[in-house]
Amino acid sequence: TESRHHQHCDAVHFPVGRVAVSFDSVMAAGSFAYPDVFGFPPFFSKQPNSDTNTKRVQLWRDLILSYCRHYRVFVLSIDLQALQQSDLFSNPQIGRTLRPEDAGEIMQQLAAAGFAEWCPGDGKRCFIWWRNPKEWGDLLWRWAVEKGYADTVLTVFEIREGEATEKTEFAGMDEEVLLKSLRCLETEGKAAIFESEGGEGTGVKIFSKAS
Repeated sequence: TESRHHQHCDAVHFPVGRVAVSFDSVMAAGSFAYPDVFGFPPFFSKQPNSDTNTKRVQLWRDLILSYCRHYRVFVLSIDLQALQQSDLFSNPQIGRTLRPEDAGEIMQQLAAAGFAEWCPGDGKRCFIWWRNPKEWGDLLWRWAVEKGYADTVLTVFEIREGEATEKTEFAGMDEEVLLKSLRCLETEGKAAIFESEGGEGTGVKIFSKAS
């Protein structure tokens, strides 16, 4: 019985060689190229064979990072309703949706590898670090210096929604992700964060040189 069980487990082989998505892959304009494994039903279920399941989790990690990078997703929810409505975690063509407990395991692995961080609260939301806060902070600092915004006061709203940043990678960025990135700069002595006067919200001064 044990031998037959192992044969059954080992019979599940994910089509790794045919995966079309990687962290740095180039996507078609306006659409996301899902990997072939996304149409493979066992991909959506935890596998009893530990080696097989480890490979499955790795494939999910690559898919999540590629998807979020392509669509500029900064936070993912993994409660049941969110999973069912997500075109990342659900494939109606094969009638499969990732279960919350499986999604939680995958997110935990992402967090352990430095690619995610649990949001404060009920453990149902994760920041996804397809670019981590330090990398975002470095981009912000270079932008401010190159575009002449260093050593001037900017509000977080201006950075997220202002005309000056509308064609940058951080336009429309999740506010908490932006604040985490600015805090990295502050830790490095490259910025100062404060509450703006007049109720304008959080402000920041990005320095042209580290203090």
